[in-house]
Amino acid sequence: MPSVEDAYSMTTVVVSGKIISLNYVSLWATMAPEKRAQAKEDFLKTQPNTKSLETPIIQKVALEVSKTYKGENIIDTLIIFTPRNGASCGFAWFKVGGSFIIYASPRSFYYGVFPFINIEGMEQKNTYWTNHCTRTNYYYEKEAQELTKLSQK
Repeated sequence: MPSVEDAYSMTTVVVSGKIISLNYVSLWATMAPEKRAQAKEDFLKTQPNTKSLETPIIQKVALEVSKTYKGENIIDTLIIFTPRNGASCGFAWFKVGGSFIIYASPRSFYYGVFPFINIEGMEQKNTYWTNHCTRTNYYYEKEAQELTKLSQK
């Protein structure tokens, strides 16, 4: 796991808050609506019999933001995506009502597993992605204090 300072510098958004909803969605549901049809067509050319991208393999959490340490134009409630399980690098410990520090990016690392799809701009606007390698974790006051110092530099 990276240090707080390294994780802070490697991600676009760092926030803390409480999870207010959690559900599971398909990878298609994470994509910008205007990009889905072309992505599906491209995917089915190489994987014609698969249903894998329609399976709910992604956690979608809504985070009520209590503090922003890094990021611009952060709204009160953020939508965060992460793969459903740790084997896919997902942060699998989110719980409704739990408090977390989240290191995130508007870019999905997950779309990179489909090299035949042009992934530029595939993400929905105003959504973010995280994984267990970013340092996302339960809220710890000591880490929050360190992030506050970093945000004031």
